[in-house]
Order: sequence, then structure tokens, then C-alpha cells
Amino acid sequence: MSKKGLFKILVVDDEEQILDSLRRLFRSNDFEIICETNPIEAIEILSITRFDVIICDMRMPQMSGADFLVRAKKIRPAAERILLTGYADLDSTIKSINDAQIYAFVTKPWDPNQLVQLVASAIEKQHKEKVKIRILRTLKETNEEIAQANERQETEIYENKQDIQRQRQTIQDMHTLAAESWLNLLDLRFPGYRVLVNHFKIILERLIDVFAINSADAETMIESARLHAIGKLSLSDEILQLDYRDMNTQQKKEYEQYPHIGACALMPFIQFLGCADLIFKQKERIDAKGFPQGLDKQKLDKSNIIFNTVLEYTELRYSPYSKQQSHHDTMSILRSSPLAYDPEVLEYLETLDWKKKEDNSCLEEIHLPVNSLKEGMIANKDVYSKGLLIIQSGTPFDNNLISKLKLLEHYSSTKILVNVLIPSDYKSI
Repeated sequence: MSKKGLFKILVVDDEEQILDSLRRLFRSNDFEIICETNPIEAIEILSITRFDVIICDMRMPQMSGADFLVRAKKIRPAAERILLTGYADLDSTIKSINDAQIYAFVTKPWDPNQLVQLVASAIEKQHKEKVKIRILRTLKETNEEIAQANERQETEIYENKQDIQRQRQTIQDMHTLAAESWLNLLDLRFPGYRVLVNHFKIILERLIDVFAINSADAETMIESARLHAIGKLSLSDEILQLDYRDMNTQQKKEYEQYPHIGACALMPFIQFLGCADLIFKQKERIDAKGFPQGLDKQKLDKSNIIFNTVLEYTELRYSPYSKQQSHHDTMSILRSSPLAYDPEVLEYLETLDWKKKEDNSCLEEIHLPVNSLKEGMIANKDVYSKGLLIIQSGTPFDNNLISKLKLLEHYSSTKILVNVLIPSDYKSI
């Protein structure tokens, strides 16, 4: 642990023979040792020289070892203190433990090897304390630098607040534009995709409320629902028209890559990272028989489980790629794999047909101009602009969507008439 001259020991004892014995003991063990018979002079030495360990006899004529170590602690608080004492001095020794905070006391006669080990242990403790202090000092300096940097950064942010807000809005606009562009591309590639997405979103929103999903995860789930099939743009029409259960081995292998491809398409956009994760895991099942990784329930959170189960339901019922199933047949297919899906989610999906009838019973159909649209109304038919679908049937109107429709109508110079469903108890049109 040590090299000669690295660690210094001060030994104070009024008996020369004790000092000679300790001098031989520690020099043979690679310690640098200074001995002193007079504690008063030892105090002077301490004032100009640093020591790692101070060893002092309890009984000395000029000053007791306990008193000496109390004074030594004030001069060299970092040095570890060891008291040599006899059994008759135990009361004074206990007092010195409190007053001088000694590291240890050794009763006479001592065992040389144990004394050397004790000193080595004291030095090791001191070394660790020094390292700790150095680390704490470095951390303090680093924290101060970080605090100063943060203060400068906050000042810069404050001074450039308007510019930052514009940049954020630009990024958000790019995010929205990218999502809308992908959605239009998906709808062109898969006619009817927006209808599927609309059903997907409506069911998801209901389950989000039922299972109390937090707002951030809920927003990611809804955005992911719009873009879930982006990876399918890489698939051939032949594969898309097949039911997964009817595909051969090679076709399944190709099909099972689409979640990975979709996630990779979104990952370069930081705003879509949450969506990329949901889309990558969209075909995983809680029985670990999904794809692309075969993850089990422990590796899927509640958002994944709800999203994946609702996706299976909506694809079977409203698929633009293959034959659409009835609600009853869809539930039969899902329940044929009871370990694959969460039973609570299936239990809720089982009631959807009833809920749909219940919801529709309180709606009235009417044609309205854009200026008459109100929040809470629902698009009863698809709305097109110059041949491009802009609002799919089933979309609920909010103030933001109504404002966009008004803006579109203004710039296109074409009056838009919208077929909507209105709750029978709606108070104002």
C-alpha cells in the first residue's frame, strides 16, 4: 500500500526505549517516522509539518496524551490519532475518545504486527477521506460551473424567447405536415385507410378513458393509430390482400418486417420517437407469439397491450386490405387465442357493438355549412376538397378543425356543405 517516505508518523512518548522500539518497527515497514519525547516540542513540530498518523502515550510528565491529542486535532485535524495506554488509564482514554476523537487506543504491551496493521488501517481511512473530500470539492466546483452555465443559458433563452418559440412552432408545423403527408400517402395507397384509422382512434379514445392512460401516452397512442401502417407501404399488393393465417412461410417473413420498417421511418424525427416504439411493437402479443421480436407481457406496457389489441380488432373489422369481418366474427377470432390478448381489453371490445347502437340512437343527421359547425358534432360522411379526402366519416369536430375548414373554404372560394350527426339534446346549432 505504501512507499517509503509517502506516509509520515509522529510518535510522542517520554520513554526513549519505547520510541526506539517504535522507530525500528515502523521503519522496517516502510513508514517515515519522527519521534519526540517532549509533547510541547511535538506541538511545535505539528505546526510546521504535516503527518498522516499521530501516536501518543497517555502518561507523560509535561502533558497527558489525551490533552496532547486534543491540541493536535486543532492543528492537524486530518491526521488520524492513536493513543497508547495502560489498563489503569481506561477512564481517561474514554474521555479522550470524545474530546480528541481518536481513531483507536492500544493497550500496553502491544502486538507489533497488530500495531502496524492498525496504523496502515488509519492511513487507509485517511486516504479515503482525502479522496472523498477531493471528489466532493470537484463535484462542488462542477455544480457551480453547471449552475453558472445554466444561468447563462437561461439568460440566453430569455433574451431569445420569441425566436425559440418561432422555432418550436416551425418544428411543430413540420411535425403536423409530415404526419398529414404520410396519412395522405397511406390513404392513396390503401383507399379506406382513413376510415380504419378513424374507427381505431374512436375505440382507442374510449379505452384510454376506461384504463386511465395518462395524457402524454394517450396523445402518442392516437398519433400512432394514424400512422401505424406506414411500414406496410413496403409490402406488395399480393401480400396485403392475404389474411396472415393464409400466408406461406416466405410471405409471413416479409410481412413480419413491416412494424420494424415503419418504426425506422419515424425514428429520424424526434417528435415521433414515442410513436416509433408503439408502431415497432404493434404486432406483439402477451403470449410472446407476436412479431417481430416475440415479446412477452412483462416487456409490454399497458399502452402497448391496449394499442395492439384494438389494432387487431379494427384491422379485422375495417381493413382496407382484406375482407372485413363482423363484430361477432372479429371477437370470435380474437377469443380463439385467449392467451394472446388482455382479457379486460377483450371484455370491453365485446361491448362495442352495443355501445355503437346506443351512441347512434341519440344522434340526428343534418347538412350544415361550415359556419354553422359547432364543437361536438360528428362528420356523418367523408368530406372531400378537389378530390382529396380531408375529413373522414366519424370524425368529431372541435374548434381547431372547424377553423381549418373555414380557412380552406376561404382560400378555395368554394362553399363546403358538411353532412353531420348531432346529439338530439344538442342545445345550439
